[in-house]
Amino acid sequence: MTDLPPIRPRRGLESLRPYQPRPDEPSITLRLDNNEAPAAVAELAAEVLRETTAEEIRRYPVPAPLEAQVAERYAVEPARVIVTAGADDALARIMTAFLDRDRKLLSVVPTFEMIPVDARVAGADIVEVQWGTGDLPLGAILEQIRPGISAITVVTPNNPTGLVAPVQQLKQIASEARRIGAVLVVDVAYAEFAETDPTRDLLDIDNVFVVRTLSKAWGLAGLRVGYAITPAPLADCVRVCGGPYPTSGPSLRAASVMLDSGEPVVREVAAQVLRERAVLSRLLRAYAFEVTDSQANFVFARGERGPQLARAMKDAGILIRAFSKPGFEDAVRITCPGDQADFDRLCSTILRWAKPSAILFDLDGVIADVSGSYRRAIADTCAHFGVRITSEQIETVKLEGNANNDWVVTHRLLTRAGVEIEYDAVTDEFERRYHGTPDQPGLSETETMLLAIEQLRAVTSAFPCAIVTGRPREDAAEFLDRFELRDCFDAIVCMEDAEEPKPSPEPLREALSRLREAGTLDDSQAGPVWMIGDTVDDLRAAIAQGAVPLGVRAPGAPTTSDDGLRSAGAALVRPHILELFDAVLPNWKEAADGALR
Repeated sequence: MTDLPPIRPRRGLESLRPYQPRPDEPSITLRLDNNEAPAAVAELAAEVLRETTAEEIRRYPVPAPLEAQVAERYAVEPARVIVTAGADDALARIMTAFLDRDRKLLSVVPTFEMIPVDARVAGADIVEVQWGTGDLPLGAILEQIRPGISAITVVTPNNPTGLVAPVQQLKQIASEARRIGAVLVVDVAYAEFAETDPTRDLLDIDNVFVVRTLSKAWGLAGLRVGYAITPAPLADCVRVCGGPYPTSGPSLRAASVMLDSGEPVVREVAAQVLRERAVLSRLLRAYAFEVTDSQANFVFARGERGPQLARAMKDAGILIRAFSKPGFEDAVRITCPGDQADFDRLCSTILRWAKPSAILFDLDGVIADVSGSYRRAIADTCAHFGVRITSEQIETVKLEGNANNDWVVTHRLLTRAGVEIEYDAVTDEFERRYHGTPDQPGLSETETMLLAIEQLRAVTSAFPCAIVTGRPREDAAEFLDRFELRDCFDAIVCMEDAEEPKPSPEPLREALSRLREAGTLDDSQAGPVWMIGDTVDDLRAAIAQGAVPLGVRAPGAPTTSDDGLRSAGAALVRPHILELFDAVLPNWKEAADGALR
């Protein structure tokens, strides 16, 4: 038996590593490494699957009805649509159909990791063009389209960077490829999250394959349904490179129902993902990561602390994608969960991971309860001029922005009610009610602290801190002195201290400048600046300054204001400042409790 020849696979396979899906781990309770959609997207499909019958299970599935449905969606002939087991099956078939030992792949990299594997399995050599963190390298791609190249692959939005290839440049690549008889394969798995979708613009080009999936935005990763839209003369050669029954009957039916009825929930979740993507990108940039302008459902970031962030996330039960590939060891990719609770957990974990270099506080609604003073003065002043105003109307105006000054808010409310009053008259009446008269105490006397001073000092003693308020200096001093708060802060910036109020970043810049002058803020310190506010103006000022915007719901404001603060870019919103401290500052409570005792 010893002289029997060894059994060997085809040459070249021994150098390839199989894709090994990472198994679930009990300690991981939030997976943000696979770019999957939230469970809410798949609820409709789950209902369909619950209706599965034994007859459906015992029969071989027929993909033709779903192919016809997709064809109608894109106004192409059904024969051009090939339903596959996810987009990766479509890519593998195309690689098999067009590549061999004499026919090379031109791959724009980095790319979906199965594309080079499929090309190697087909026996092909690969020519790579590097796409970094900027524009598509069109010139370099066109230069490499030479005889011997049989297929070109572009993933847009790119995986893992999320960058997008403009459709006109894709057409240029297709045209140059057609000159040498090559095909262009465009993988648009993440197109639902992008500003534009090139699919329809590419369908009339006779050497372009468009590959799509229902695994991402459509939430059907577990059902394995994708498809390729092919040039008509080339469809059968791709069909023959795969099995006749690529996916199951229940999967086909669920996919059909999703395409027919699931679009509203897909759009809703995609909108949530876009908000999350913007917030997460800013948050990571504040922590000195280089972040690409992703148009996918994830954020790709690079920085020397990338591996440390991945470990901290895992310790907190959150799995993000870390890379071991040479040249990418500093990179992480984080899926936007598309779910507010999960996103809050992600952001609070990042915020707890690394301390801020300084914290800037708005005063009203964050430290001071002004529901019975400033907000009451707005309503009472409007009533004096014959207009009844609700707290919801006040909040609506504040959420519109450019409403940092309550005199302005009051005047705006009166104007919208059709009452034209001089601004100075509104201001005088407001101030009379706020400060009081010899015969009547002012509403300012109703103001209280939203937290105990020991709780505040537990935080302000640990970090450089400043007040950044739109109050006039006299009003700010009155409150700070009444509650003996001046020594809690290293700097205090009021309305008179900046030419432009929030949402301009100027007041924040002034506060940071004063912290530096006081010697408490060192710009060489790691960590971002945090801005804690209760209005969209606070948050927009923070974003303009490059600080992390954190939102607190003002006392008396409706719960719907939380959504307004999130839409303005808050990395985290909590209904009370103490709840915000709980979420982002580890061990702060122990220090506060010790002081209270």
